[in-house]
Amino acid sequence: MKFPTRYAAVIALILPGSSSAFGAALPQPKGRWFLAPQISYYSTNRYWNKQGTSLPLGDYAPFAKKEISLYGEYGLTRDTTLTFKTAYDNLTQSSPGGTLTGSGFTGFDLGLIHGLLRGEHYAVSLYAQVLIPNGQTPGSQGLLVGYDRTGLEGGVLMGAYYRKAFIDAGIGYRQYFGYPSNQIRTYINNGYALSPDWQLLLGFSGDFGTQSNATLRIGNVVSEPYYQLAQISLGVRYRLEPGLSLVPSISFPVWGHNTGQGRTLSMSLWTSF
Repeated sequence: MKFPTRYAAVIALILPGSSSAFGAALPQPKGRWFLAPQISYYSTNRYWNKQGTSLPLGDYAPFAKKEISLYGEYGLTRDTTLTFKTAYDNLTQSSPGGTLTGSGFTGFDLGLIHGLLRGEHYAVSLYAQVLIPNGQTPGSQGLLVGYDRTGLEGGVLMGAYYRKAFIDAGIGYRQYFGYPSNQIRTYINNGYALSPDWQLLLGFSGDFGTQSNATLRIGNVVSEPYYQLAQISLGVRYRLEPGLSLVPSISFPVWGHNTGQGRTLSMSLWTSF
């Protein structure tokens, strides 16, 4: 058994303030689907302040986020792929007055990947997506789930693909219409086939806010509108059968400003048909 030529480089990294997954630079073949449902758990007792100093949450620890998400791709044409993402979060956080909670959809992402260049071992594509707000207004004692603001994002995806290995990278700019800070967003994903059924995955992602004066009336350590964060992820892909793989992973922060320092444990099911 062999992995398909198109390595699905879709590590769904849990990023503060948003949930996003980048598709590989190679568009899906026309009429083909790729779906990646995922469950994840994030928790932290510490955070980075705006100056980048690591501090304990103190009476507000621990903070925890449970998430169920679905990322998908559909090949509209040979060169254009439809992408979509939705996630449902459940948040809890201690406080001197009792446990704070919040839950709901973080919003809905709908986008396109369009291939520009494609060779035997490489691909270059453009991507664009619109972020549809969840329509929820947080209560005075609740935790914020999403920003409830429309956004637009676009950028470039690049990849190199070989029999046993791939590298896939992207950089883009996200603009919100409202108070959240705009962001420069980037990622690099690598994979190496250890055997016909096992693949080692390594990823890096970065979110870099551009408006340091952006604030929210109600927030938490993963929903501040201005933050900067760099994360690393480690995972493995186990091929259950052709077109179906199980993907456990862990992501952890290595640098940040104005955001939590928690780790995320995830389990994804990758399916293509």
